[in-house]
Amino acid sequence: MKHLLTFAFFALIGMGASAQVSITDDKIAATITPETTRMELAEMRTELLAVGVDIRYTDIKWDNNGKLISINFMAKNDAGNMGDFHASPLQPDQSIKMVSNRQNGEICVGLTCE
Repeated sequence: MKHLLTFAFFALIGMGASAQVSITDDKIAATITPETTRMELAEMRTELLAVGVDIRYTDIKWDNNGKLISINFMAKNDAGNMGDFHASPLQPDQSIKMVSNRQNGEICVGLTCE
């Protein structure tokens, strides 16, 4: 029932950051790239909070074209585990990932998380 309610919640709020957030029974994952917009960061935070992951962004910088060029963030899951990452400068081909394993509570934040 909980999974059905979670699915219904996301169906109602739309698919705003759906390309960047993946929620399954096994893991919660999010990806930030230089193409990620301010609105997507906000939507991503809302989606993650709804499933027990608190993500906080600091020192966000954008270029004149709206491209994300620098970001620091911390993620904490409902198991109490934390991870953080600092990308300054964020390279054009970089994808920062946050993966929270729902089975064992482990969390990974960085460039190589799976």
